[in-house]
Amino acid sequence: MLGMFTENGPYNFKYNADSVADRFVFEKNEFSWNNNANVLYLDQPIGTGFSTVDSVFKYRWSEWDVAYDFYMFINHFMQKYPEYKHRELYITGESFAGHYIPAIANFIHYNPHHYLNL
Repeated sequence: MLGMFTENGPYNFKYNADSVADRFVFEKNEFSWNNNANVLYLDQPIGTGFSTVDSVFKYRWSEWDVAYDFYMFINHFMQKYPEYKHRELYITGESFAGHYIPAIANFIHYNPHHYLNL
């Protein structure tokens, strides 16, 4: 979510130390990625960020699990919103996602789907 709120999302989250009433403000990001593309942000893996689980057994412990969850999500997303099928799919991330993104891309590569255009 850091990328969405401070870097490439439609708004930039700013801290305004000069104001007590308006300490935290959102400003429109004129360089937002969604000006040129459809952008979807995912909190992943399950149990991190704003996502929650009701059991420790539902956490994901391996890159394969994370990649599988993403693959299932994106396939269901495409079924629900078919207007996005066949569009180019770029997967990015920051921080520890540097481990997950290659695993996800590898999973999609070896489990191709006819409407995922990685």
